[in-house]
Amino acid sequence: PAVAGLIINWIGIGYIAGREIAKRCKPGEGPSNKVQFVMGVPTSALDLYMINGFKQALDEVGGIEIVSQQAAAYDPTKARSITASVLQQHPDLCGSFGVWDSMDTGTGAAIKEAGKSDQVFVVTSGAGAATACEKIREGLWDMEIAWDARLQGTALNVVISDALQSETEAGAETRRFFTPNRIITREN
Repeated sequence: PAVAGLIINWIGIGYIAGREIAKRCKPGEGPSNKVQFVMGVPTSALDLYMINGFKQALDEVGGIEIVSQQAAAYDPTKARSITASVLQQHPDLCGSFGVWDSMDTGTGAAIKEAGKSDQVFVVTSGAGAATACEKIREGLWDMEIAWDARLQGTALNVVISDALQSETEAGAETRRFFTPNRIITREN
């Protein structure tokens, strides 16, 4: 059977987040050109891929400053504390991107508590669970870039079924399936 992998496009998620934040925070557009990036851990591959895509999108626009890039260990309490500190240092913060929606409940809470929900555009990523829609409705986030966990499960089952029915020698093929991202906002 073929070797197969389901891959989430982490660089693409970071790029989309950067593009959306850049629209709102480029010089002359938002309250400032200051943004933050809240990562899980600095050695995580997905965090590193996301920051790569994020920075690429910001660099394409130019003039946007990442004033904070800190790790919250995927902990909403730490994300909240980091964001509260960033808002004290940069009360004109324009955008925030975090790598995981569960962690970013803390990010969104700090922004909401500071009365900056209308000022700071908050983007997170996750599997697109119903709770994402709830958090967007509550005003904790403005956007979630979701990978579709259900689609990944379906694709995995197809790959397994194909492998079990295939006469191809083990390891003879390698397949990669990039699952598409879905953007969730108040509008949808």
